[in-house]
Amino acid sequence: MLFNILITSFILFFFTLLSKLVVFSLGVIPFSFESLYALFWGLQLDLTTVAIFTTLCLILNIPTALLFAKNSIIEKLPIILISWWIIISTTADAIYFIEAGRHITFEVFTGEGSGFALFITCLIKFPLQSIAAFTLCVISAFITVKIYLPQRYSLSRLKSNLAYSLVWIIFAVTMIRGGWHDHPQSPMSVYKIGDPKQAEVAWNAPYAITYYLVKGVKKAAHRITPVIDDTSISQLRKQLPQSYETKLSEIKPLNIIFLLLESWGAADMKSYANHTDVTPFFNQLRKESFSPHSMYANGFRTVEGMFASFCSYSNPIGAGVAGTQLQNMNYMCLPRILNNKGWSTHFVQGSGKGIVGSFSQTLGFKYSYGEHDYNRDSILNHWGYMDDDIYQFSLDKIKELKSPYFIAINTGTTHDTYLPNESDYNFGTQSREQIRYSVLNNADKSLEKFIVKLNATVTEPTIVVLMSDHTAGMPHTGLQRNSIPFLMYGINVDVPKTKPYINASQRDVAPTILDIMGGSARWFTGQSMFDNNYSSSADFSQGKSATWIKNNKLVKINAETGSIEQCAFVGENTIDLENTPCESEEFQALIKEVRAYTSYSQQLLYNGETASYS
Repeated sequence: MLFNILITSFILFFFTLLSKLVVFSLGVIPFSFESLYALFWGLQLDLTTVAIFTTLCLILNIPTALLFAKNSIIEKLPIILISWWIIISTTADAIYFIEAGRHITFEVFTGEGSGFALFITCLIKFPLQSIAAFTLCVISAFITVKIYLPQRYSLSRLKSNLAYSLVWIIFAVTMIRGGWHDHPQSPMSVYKIGDPKQAEVAWNAPYAITYYLVKGVKKAAHRITPVIDDTSISQLRKQLPQSYETKLSEIKPLNIIFLLLESWGAADMKSYANHTDVTPFFNQLRKESFSPHSMYANGFRTVEGMFASFCSYSNPIGAGVAGTQLQNMNYMCLPRILNNKGWSTHFVQGSGKGIVGSFSQTLGFKYSYGEHDYNRDSILNHWGYMDDDIYQFSLDKIKELKSPYFIAINTGTTHDTYLPNESDYNFGTQSREQIRYSVLNNADKSLEKFIVKLNATVTEPTIVVLMSDHTAGMPHTGLQRNSIPFLMYGINVDVPKTKPYINASQRDVAPTILDIMGGSARWFTGQSMFDNNYSSSADFSQGKSATWIKNNKLVKINAETGSIEQCAFVGENTIDLENTPCESEEFQALIKEVRAYTSYSQQLLYNGETASYS
């Protein structure tokens, strides 16, 4: 049986690699040193494909080995069919890449009922790829038929068969998971290579297509806004504020240290809306920094806050980009802009890298660090390392980095309700609010220690940004779930210590950072908060509802139908809402703007054309 496992895995690996090389030779992706490196890096996903399909072959061969003659063609049929699947899916993905500029993910469901038409189109428009695929299928069948496979299963060799099967299952599960130290890998794990162009080469189509077929179409991001034609797009563009011109050639070589304060909510902080002083250090630092009157999160998960903040773009209505077909688009986000300009880009978190780590590299961070990159003997919460250890790891990393660099730090204490000692719960443990206050207070103390050390360590011109990625555990009243803290200050660089009276959005963060660096990007949908003529809006969505906040006025519409759901005035504390009729001219103008932006931005997002926003 050992020989059968080895020969089956070798055949499948051979055609997995050969079909990718054939795609290369047909000019889908040009040969270069970087491409060869990516091809070699992608072997881990190729081995995942082999592990999955070899296991499937072994299962399918149980009845064929018992029912049919030794070494018969029927016994080899599973190997032949799976080889064909590998070759055909690789070719189909290559053709789709040529046509659409991206690999197949959930698009496997969009061609349902059009199989014959797609097949004929491939033959006519892509004859070289089609001929190559047919040739490889013939070769794989010929080789498999000619190879001798001894009988796989017999009662006399039951113990050895079981032993070999167990060893193989352990190997297969390890490959499918991508090891045992982190979140099980998905096809999007390819972005851990740190470069989207290299990820395109390392991509494994058979694994990706199989993965998304099994995962199901329900897991895809589904567009709910109406499809609009080119004429309507032009009209919608005129209704939106004018974007900046792109200026990236002479941006200042400033370092950026960006803290994603996991789950911090403005409603719990005295400098925003709370009467209790839960975060005294942050409140004091805010007085000495740049900070708008209010800021609202664009989503409810870390990856959603990352997308809005780093890419200056709204998430899909009621969903996120990470883990869906949309992650496979080539976004020109702030980390990628700076990475292309020579910045060293790093993303740090205290939990396993998982989807957040791979997503950070989708957005342009070259390096991603997680729990298993730490070498510290510490007390962990249920998610991983807590803030003190995350900050120390980050500080050690900062000391090693050469300017300019961009490091984002995702904190961890407030990802949980756990604190090491009962005495750490300074606000009590009798209610969810008391526990939340206690954990947040503990995180604020850790933040203070880190900022003091950071200010004493960093000597180069550096921008420091503190912002919550989203909130968690907040009451569902008013805007408590969306109002988040934000501040920015400079080390050896002048950052205005002003408090503009605006309703800012996470979409405004990347434009603001670029602005202070002397640059701008026309495809960013937000606006610099330093702009004296700031006219942008905060936005977020939940379910089918899209909400906009501008000049302390809130409008909520149904993104699918455009119908109005709510109009309200936002209270001074950034949270309270006072409902009001929508008939006034100001509210009608805002309704028109939110309808235009939602339709326009979502169409570009789902078409993979976010760089066209202007």
